[in-house]
Amino acid sequence: MLKPPVFLIHGMWSTPATFDRLRPALEEAGHRTHAPCILFHDRPVSLPPAPALGAMSITAYVDHLVAEAGKLGAPPVILGHSMGGLLAQMVAQRIPHAGLVLLSPAAAANSQSPSLDPFRTLKSVVLKWGWWEQPTLCDEAGARWGIFNGVPEDVTRREIDALVWDSGRVLAEMALPPLFGNVTRVD
Repeated sequence: MLKPPVFLIHGMWSTPATFDRLRPALEEAGHRTHAPCILFHDRPVSLPPAPALGAMSITAYVDHLVAEAGKLGAPPVILGHSMGGLLAQMVAQRIPHAGLVLLSPAAAANSQSPSLDPFRTLKSVVLKWGWWEQPTLCDEAGARWGIFNGVPEDVTRREIDALVWDSGRVLAEMALPPLFGNVTRVD
């Protein structure tokens, strides 16, 4: 029996490289894997962000991922990490799929629980006026506290160095759903 492909969706400020250690195990188990790069996430942080990135919406990310999943030829198991976990749920609402795996998913509009903790991670971003219309990048202090807390230093350093620009609009749609039309609501 043919195993379903696994469609891997990375998180905010990251790239498909997030799954580099997982993909070989999945493939050895008989699954084809596909880990597309979310729009504009292939640009190194050493370069200025793509001008269109700041205003890119989560709907554009989902549209892109739905098109990528269509290339698989079979309903995939959709696996998403962090923002990718929210995107995985949004993609799963639109395509046939064989399963859904969520690794520490970002909260959907209808499942958020107010907390100050995300602010500590994101303060370098959200304290800049107009962040919701600009490319964003989590700073090292925020990443260490809210993303890589407890992760061994060699891994943390490597991952912080690999962070990339992301959309302020997408962050706003996830963090402040009522102000941005609750587009991150999932069933």
